[in-house]
Amino acid sequence: FGGIPFFRSGTEDDLPDLVYLDPAFIDEGAMERLGNYYAWFQSQGARVYVSCACVNLGAVPEGQQNNAPLMDHLLREAIGRMEGVALISSLEDYLYQNSDFFDTNYHLVTQAAKENTALWLRDLRTQMERDGVWEGV
Repeated sequence: FGGIPFFRSGTEDDLPDLVYLDPAFIDEGAMERLGNYYAWFQSQGARVYVSCACVNLGAVPEGQQNNAPLMDHLLREAIGRMEGVALISSLEDYLYQNSDFFDTNYHLVTQAAKENTALWLRDLRTQMERDGVWEGV
């Protein structure tokens, strides 16, 4: 939010949060909990569209940095098994560099945030058009 990009004052080693691309995180129990959460929203009349969060590749452990295609595949598979839930994004489109973030691995600087938002809106619109619900939005 805003027009002034902020840059990190620390180094990657000082960051207060960690980012992982670990396939072990996409396990049956985790996906079942997520599916139950989505089912609750559906029971309230909501459509469920799932997108990927931005990922700071600079904060991912070295051995996991090439896992984005595998993680994308596993997410597609797991979410594809959920009734009425659509994965609208590809994880590989949401990979950013350390310089695109400020203060945590989840807050993009202004230009990267604009690009990320435009990408997300494109993905959402594409899926909503596919579902025939974009009209009138």
